[in-house]
Amino acid sequence: MGRKAAKVVNDKNIKHAVLWIRVSSREQKEGYSLDAQEDRVKNYCIRQGLTIIKQFTVVESSTRGERKEFYNMINFIKKYKNPVALVCDKVDRLQRSFKEYDVLNKLIEKEKIAIHFQTEQAIMAKNAKAHEKMMWNFRITVAQSQTDTMSDNVIRSFEKMRKEGKWPHHAPVGYKNVRDANGNSDIVLDEDNHFIITRLFKEFSIGTYNLEQITRKAADLGLKMKNSKKLHKQTIRGILSNRFYVGEMFSGGQYYPHCYPRLTDSYTFERCQEILEGKANHKVQKHEYVFKGLVRCKKCGGVVSTDINVHPAKKKGGEKVVYKYLFCPQCGGYRTREENGVEKVREALKTFKNMPKSVVEKLVACLDEEIYKDHKMEIEAKKALDRQIAGFAEKESRLIDLFTEGSITQDLYTKKLTEYRQDKKKLEERLTDYSHLTKQGLITLKYLAGLLLMSDQIWNFLNNDKKQQVLKLLCSEILLDGKNVDISIRKPILALAKIGSCQVWLGWLDSNQRMSAPKADALPLGDTPINVDVLYLRHFFLFGKHFLLFL
Repeated sequence: MGRKAAKVVNDKNIKHAVLWIRVSSREQKEGYSLDAQEDRVKNYCIRQGLTIIKQFTVVESSTRGERKEFYNMINFIKKYKNPVALVCDKVDRLQRSFKEYDVLNKLIEKEKIAIHFQTEQAIMAKNAKAHEKMMWNFRITVAQSQTDTMSDNVIRSFEKMRKEGKWPHHAPVGYKNVRDANGNSDIVLDEDNHFIITRLFKEFSIGTYNLEQITRKAADLGLKMKNSKKLHKQTIRGILSNRFYVGEMFSGGQYYPHCYPRLTDSYTFERCQEILEGKANHKVQKHEYVFKGLVRCKKCGGVVSTDINVHPAKKKGGEKVVYKYLFCPQCGGYRTREENGVEKVREALKTFKNMPKSVVEKLVACLDEEIYKDHKMEIEAKKALDRQIAGFAEKESRLIDLFTEGSITQDLYTKKLTEYRQDKKKLEERLTDYSHLTKQGLITLKYLAGLLLMSDQIWNFLNNDKKQQVLKLLCSEILLDGKNVDISIRKPILALAKIGSCQVWLGWLDSNQRMSAPKADALPLGDTPINVDVLYLRHFFLFGKHFLLFL
């Protein structure tokens, strides 16, 4: 037998109803909970002879946040000129705690509402009996107890997951959330993005990019965020500061090791943090300065400023001649031409010409592993582009189906088809950057060595960003001393140049040495072996690669 309809208490004059239908999670929304609630409360209104004037169907937690939609409903009821019946499926659909109790009870006392609970077959009106109010309070207590129990279960579940190194939330960019064969959630590498994150950490850690430049680099590499079409500096800063990529997750107020693949190593990550904390971001200006932010005054130690002087009377190729200067604003000293510093850089680049080709080839031979890693990232990037390009065929096919079915208009069809083809063309243009991978297995090291020996000539053809990156790799310090610009070459470059005068080279010493070191007393007079750190070799390789990427 079905339940008897509830007897209306002191609300015979109420003819209008406001429906409140709520679930607390998106998963419930995508199921049948909302539809089932709606059917039950609408049938209830028909039985009670109530006319529905407003329906609130929301996905909202009753215990967290400000309950925006709940108070929108309350404000609607307050503004409505007649009293209404607030109809909901169950007590716990309306509230799971006593924090809304006073708000609802005041409206009941003012005879603005009578609350109808369909499942419990109860009505809370102004003259409700004591036992009816007690049952309302009891059901709120039960609902709150259920919430507290679920909260305890979630806390225990999180503690268990932390011990197992599992992350229960949305995966950061470079990873993605998936379901395994048993329906359990898991996190795996995102095949379209993970190699880009690794490359950003690697290149930013060298110190040749500022935050603005590395953001442009990320966009050029094709990094995509789920909720934003444009990359912002703060987004990239957040990525470079996220310890998840180095194997740690932040949960419960502290860091725990996680079980997922790492996208960078600890040394590279910490180096990135040092750069983020110690270097200011420079705004893009109309004129580009090779030495901007890189030169200090030898006298006071302050950062040297840049300036221009335009000579309208002097023209070169029909254009006004622009002279760029370096000067110290604190000392107010002599203004020297930027070209003076460039000449010193060219002289420094000639350092490589002192290195015999045979020595250079031995050096780059030790960088096979570094080359291989970069090659793998390029292969992954090419595969990701191939997948994205192949996906446009499915998108266009689906678009044609929607147009054929009449689901979209001709204008929308044309607009979306044009967008798809434009996006596809951009990806195909980027794919051409990786066309050399089909012709050669790895970057030709001998070719790279040859480029390094011509680096002073190639300098003239680099854009401003690459010139600054080369300067950061080449120079440990650049000082303005009156009219002169003093260039201090980094230790790795000096050490490598010194190798040219040494007949014996030891490589670097580690647990897997490439060659054994001869005893010092067995060497010819004056031929002291030189030990080159792996960081020197990496530094050397990255320096040369800027020229290779340019060509």
